[in-house]
Amino acid sequence: MSLFAPVLMLFIALVGVVTNCLSVLVFVRQKFRRNFHRLLIMLAAYDLLVVIFCSMLYCLNSIWPAYKSHFPYIAPYLLPMVHIALMSSVYCTVVMSWERYIRIVLISNLVNCTYLSRGKFRAYLATIIIFPILFYLPKFYEVSIQRLLSFTMKCSFQSEQ
Repeated sequence: MSLFAPVLMLFIALVGVVTNCLSVLVFVRQKFRRNFHRLLIMLAAYDLLVVIFCSMLYCLNSIWPAYKSHFPYIAPYLLPMVHIALMSSVYCTVVMSWERYIRIVLISNLVNCTYLSRGKFRAYLATIIIFPILFYLPKFYEVSIQRLLSFTMKCSFQSEQ
């Protein structure tokens, strides 16, 4: 089995971890934060989670032999966490695009709008955080671990049982 693809994916994941950590540090240290900066911090944090969880799910199993024994226990929880982080990242990007649209089109044209008030923005952030968790909560119960006779582990979906 070739290790080129998993090693390359892990290298790209490490670059992603470093760049997302640096972007979070840069935006957290700013003294004057706007809503857009808060969204960028959230986006970098969710992208960091996506990179870490995807590397744990798809790379480490092929590269690290000690991880193979723990992988069947971790995989049923990693898959929903990857989906939650991905969906949150997408929602964060959509809210960021919408916020830029409101700032550029409406406020630049001196149209009075209350879409970006402090309370509404907090509601948008709460939706970005809570909705993906609630949406993918059933995924935590889709995959189960079964012991086979030869002490090997098998992950199976609930519909296969």
